[in-house]
Amino acid sequence: MSRNIFLKQYLFCIAIAIVSTLSIYNLDKSSTTLFYVFVLLFYMPSPLYATIIFEKGFIKSQIFQIKTTPLKKIIRISITTISIFWLLIFLNYILFYVLETVLPKNIIGFVSFDNENIYKNLLNLISSEISLPQPQFKNSNGVPLFLILLLVSTFAGCFFNSIFAFTEEVGWRGSFLKNINIKSNILKHTIIGTLWGVWHSPLILAFGYNYPHLKPIYGMLMMIGFCLSLHFLLITINDNTVIKSSVLHGCINASPVLYILFHTNYNDAFSLVCGVIPTTSIFIIYLFIKSLNRWKILK
Repeated sequence: MSRNIFLKQYLFCIAIAIVSTLSIYNLDKSSTTLFYVFVLLFYMPSPLYATIIFEKGFIKSQIFQIKTTPLKKIIRISITTISIFWLLIFLNYILFYVLETVLPKNIIGFVSFDNENIYKNLLNLISSEISLPQPQFKNSNGVPLFLILLLVSTFAGCFFNSIFAFTEEVGWRGSFLKNINIKSNILKHTIIGTLWGVWHSPLILAFGYNYPHLKPIYGMLMMIGFCLSLHFLLITINDNTVIKSSVLHGCINASPVLYILFHTNYNDAFSLVCGVIPTTSIFIIYLFIKSLNRWKILK
């Protein structure tokens, strides 16, 4: 019975994903506003809608657990999750620096905290119709800006993005995971992580979402790898609620600026939020946290 509920939930999410993507594409595929309206209101929350439709009681139980969680515990959970997010960001940069020494610059690009390079990367982000004056930098050190943006991303991830991330987490790491009736935990989590990645496919096929310079098939495969890695990390840090995974998911969604501005000539396949290096960093942290959990159990 549970397996049937999961199948209905997943097919519902896929249907919403396809309809949302086609709607954006047919109405105005160049409209950034339209894109985010459909993604934030329909596509991204589809796991929440599927849970409400097919298992309303699970939503009530999650909300009850969150409401009854003491404030001190919520603060402790947030601090722990933020620490994992910061560890992820700094591990990414360590791997960037290591790989810069062994891979050609035209493949991986290079990390730069020079204000001139940061400004050039900013210009590449904004519309060519907007003209910005060339600033006069007092020094070339962009590290303070990086630290400020890290704090901003963390704040946005905890207090804004986590709300949207919850609409996903309550499905993927909550109701869906509970309803897929497979005895093997490894197989169960592999299937959920893979299907989560496949769920992103319509946006990748239509808009090159997260991988604008790659062929869609490569983008889809890389997204599946990223989602697999992230799923294993998120289920490892979760307990009875999806608070931790929602906060970490929200922070990761708020972090692209930390990659784009400080990484020059980046390659979609290696860098950005869903590239090979971040995926590898996530998996390393997953193994590290899993080892700590085992150590605590043994002690």
